[in-house]
Amino acid sequence: MTIFNDVNPVVAEVVRSGFTESRHRGAVAGLAADGTQVIAVGNTAAPFFPRSANKPLQATALLRRGLDLDGELLALAAASHSGEDFHVDGVRKILSGAGLTEDDLRCPPSWPLDMEVARRLIARGEGMSRIRMNCSGKHAAMLATCVLNGWPTGSYLAPEHPLQQAVRRTVENLAGEQTPAIGVDGCGAPLFALTLTGLARAFRMLVLAAPGTPERRVAEAMRAHPEWTSGTSRDERRLMDAVPGLPRSRSTTERTGAGRRSRWRRCACWVSPCLTSSPPPRSSAAPPRWASSARPASDRVLSAGGRRMTR
Repeated sequence: MTIFNDVNPVVAEVVRSGFTESRHRGAVAGLAADGTQVIAVGNTAAPFFPRSANKPLQATALLRRGLDLDGELLALAAASHSGEDFHVDGVRKILSGAGLTEDDLRCPPSWPLDMEVARRLIARGEGMSRIRMNCSGKHAAMLATCVLNGWPTGSYLAPEHPLQQAVRRTVENLAGEQTPAIGVDGCGAPLFALTLTGLARAFRMLVLAAPGTPERRVAEAMRAHPEWTSGTSRDERRLMDAVPGLPRSRSTTERTGAGRRSRWRRCACWVSPCLTSSPPPRSSAAPPRWASSARPASDRVLSAGGRRMTR
């Protein structure tokens, strides 16, 4: 299936009281097991910054450079975690194993993504911290890799640092393409642009790699420990629990022109049905609502290829 008319199609709409108040355009790439692209909705060849979707690729690079992590701690190294206490304990284990402390982290201080944890910290008079930041597991693993290879730790976020050069080579190798641009992610780490098709190729490499390889170890750790990759109460964790074999579900939000955050979860759940030859049957249950009050206000509508479904 290919749907591309120079402008990405509308894949989701927010409908409030029967009025469409915002539309969200996007692209979808799908590969067959042999790597052939079989789904192309929108421009899947345009480069973009995958943001935290690059984390499993970065974790693979660290394993290729000798980092010895598995299980929960490897999942944490590829995580956008919620900053819960067990995440913090895991980050400290990674750091202490390399003779480091949280003072060596260069990610910015942040509140934890888990709001209950954040409220508890505020009630105790605590503030933001680097170790509660959702990328601290990745940063701890990067630092540990630097110690292992004898690289300086103070400049580990510089794009020219040997660590980041190794990460770039791995990202490009997995994606099967050269990165056309380098940016800075919200955590301060270099961010390597890819096409959507390239990102799909990279994830295919992770899940189809031979057992015991760095790629497969990352995928298996994330599958086995979704609460370490995300959090105990996050939508991504529930999605990973519900879809057997799903290696990663990243919650990504972007600001729209109206200042509204575009939430991914209904799109994630309905991309596959939208791309089938016929739309799925409507559920007999009431469609999900976005209103925070008791009065229903809006529905999320997903569309692709000219079809429109209100859920």
